[in-house]
Amino acid sequence: MTKNKLLLLLALLLTAATGAWAQSTTHVVKQDNVNTIFSGNGYTLGNAVKAGDVLDFQGTIDIDHSLVINKQVNIISSEKNAVIKLHTVAGSLTGNDPGNCFVINKAGSGTTVQDIRIENTETWIFNTSNVTFTGVTMWVEEARVGTGVGHVALRYSDHVTFDGCTVYTKNNGGSSACALTGSHDCTFKDTRFEAVGNVGNILYIGNSFNVQDKPADYTMNNDNISVINCTINTPADGTSNPLQLAGYRHRVEGCTIVKGKPTTSFGGTLPDSPENGYIFRNNIFSNTNGTMTVFPYSTVEGNTITVTGNGKLTVNKGSTVTGNTINGNVEVSANSSDYTGSTITGNTINGTVTFSTNSKNNTLTRNVITSTGDYAVVMASTADANNTVQYNTLNAATKKGDEAVNPSTGTGNTISNNSNIALMLADGTKDAANWTAKVGEGDAQPLPVAGLNEGNAVTLQYTGRLKVKGVKATSDAAPAVKPAATVTTAPTGAAVVGVGETTALVSGGAADGGTLTYAVTTTNTKPTSTAGFSDAVPTAQTITASGKVYVWYFVKADDTHSDSEIAGPVSVTLAEVITWNSTNISDLRVRGTFYPYTMEGITLSGNSNDNEARWRDRGDESGINFEAMGSGGYTFTAPTGKKFTKIEMTLNGSIGWDNASLGTGWAFVVDYTNQICKVTWTGNAATTVDLLKDASSFFGEIVKSIAFYLSE
Repeated sequence: MTKNKLLLLLALLLTAATGAWAQSTTHVVKQDNVNTIFSGNGYTLGNAVKAGDVLDFQGTIDIDHSLVINKQVNIISSEKNAVIKLHTVAGSLTGNDPGNCFVINKAGSGTTVQDIRIENTETWIFNTSNVTFTGVTMWVEEARVGTGVGHVALRYSDHVTFDGCTVYTKNNGGSSACALTGSHDCTFKDTRFEAVGNVGNILYIGNSFNVQDKPADYTMNNDNISVINCTINTPADGTSNPLQLAGYRHRVEGCTIVKGKPTTSFGGTLPDSPENGYIFRNNIFSNTNGTMTVFPYSTVEGNTITVTGNGKLTVNKGSTVTGNTINGNVEVSANSSDYTGSTITGNTINGTVTFSTNSKNNTLTRNVITSTGDYAVVMASTADANNTVQYNTLNAATKKGDEAVNPSTGTGNTISNNSNIALMLADGTKDAANWTAKVGEGDAQPLPVAGLNEGNAVTLQYTGRLKVKGVKATSDAAPAVKPAATVTTAPTGAAVVGVGETTALVSGGAADGGTLTYAVTTTNTKPTSTAGFSDAVPTAQTITASGKVYVWYFVKADDTHSDSEIAGPVSVTLAEVITWNSTNISDLRVRGTFYPYTMEGITLSGNSNDNEARWRDRGDESGINFEAMGSGGYTFTAPTGKKFTKIEMTLNGSIGWDNASLGTGWAFVVDYTNQICKVTWTGNAATTVDLLKDASSFFGEIVKSIAFYLSE
């Protein structure tokens, strides 16, 4: 063999060994040949498609069956016009019958999907790995897709990536948009999730329900999911959860959640140690729509959190909350299971920080806390609490520094070196993360620096790469102390109000410097905050049980005043109400002492044989006719175990009643506004024996109805 032939043979062998001849094949997939490409059993890929081939989807693929990717392929749309419509109609609520699906299964591991649109179709990623979606739109609108599993379902899979995708779900029957079930080490980045109308959870990480299809050899794992630079839009009514979490070691970073907050699934696994905690970093939660919870052992850093809907940010045990802007109140939860504390440092908090009872070993330092309440920090009466509140900048309505922490009977806390001065960067400062400051000879620390005092020497340092031409310092003087609004006339309570009635519980209150607001409690316990107070005068309309209620009030200040302290309570008795009228007592007849009448446990009887009462049926003027031909009158007796607190008889007119000797506790009342005449009794007794007791000759207008107010 010549030298040249030998070299050629070696070159050919080398080329074959490196696979240069093993080129992939591109298969164009269109409406007219899709069933040829997917010609295997169950519409899997046919024999013509090999692992590593390219599927180039073009135009609209509109068919009524599934498409199954069971080989490692690369799916593209070279003409950027591919739309896959498989017309999914989900069946069982448990996910047993997801309907037609675009499927990538275990044999399709390593597949990439790019620049296609999957419309009104279940995307079913099942028991697979290393699958990447880039620029893919999964769009469901007015279709029952994803029942029990999510319209995009990642099931028992790992290392699945969504990059620059869109998941849009509108009125899919109330199921999740995207649900991860037993899936781990997956990533969503630069992806937009949007839900409209009746949709369940939008991004559901760690679903543990409807897992009857789990492969026998698969171990459930819901951990290590990353959500990076994504946007999640919830429906306008806020009924969908934007982000549902369970499992360990998830990371949410650089995301915007337009409405709602992260929540946990029912029965889901939560972090149980620092190693398993979640990370929320540099996100925007623009409208939490209620209370947002920091999960146990988690890190919340650099976020902007706006708490709405009378909610708060609740910090669970073992958490680190640092460098956030929090617009709303913060509550440090009880951690009595093991008293593992949390660290809250370097935040700007526009609200009140409250320590719950049995919340111990927490650290609150270097925060700038500005509250419109009486105090910026509220400590609980917990013994041996060992909470540290130091070096914060605290400004409440009328108090500053250490004085803005409420006096508390709790013990073991350290409260010191809090002031009303802080060093902060102006809004819009470039490269803000690279500015630090040190106080005196202390260590450099990120801004804001809280807890400063007059005379402190502060050194500001920039460690970034930008050129700093100069630094301008400005001082915002502490706000002037505003006079407190006052209650000029305390409200008075109604004598007795019936359960469920719209009658005002209080009346007559007046304020100076703001608006009087109210809250109602069923125990005589003063509210610890003004959350839940309303300027609507309270009624018993939503109260379902009799007994005492307590009305508290304070003045919500106008722009030139500060809020008043919470005052009260005004005690009001709520009674069960039983009414006699044409619907239930048309057979009423009472004759003297020997013929009483009972309805719904209440008895009317005569005190002498000269008295008689009976129902008179006169159309619109029907009612009870009371007659007294001699003294003695009538007695009402309450049901066993109950007492009357008020009896209210509505008359057809005033004749006879307006000048009669009604008896002790009874009174004739005219409501001139509504032109109604009434006879009422108030007190607290099981029987009333005095109605018309001394009226030896009485004949008056009929009684149209009687309302009995009862208490235990």
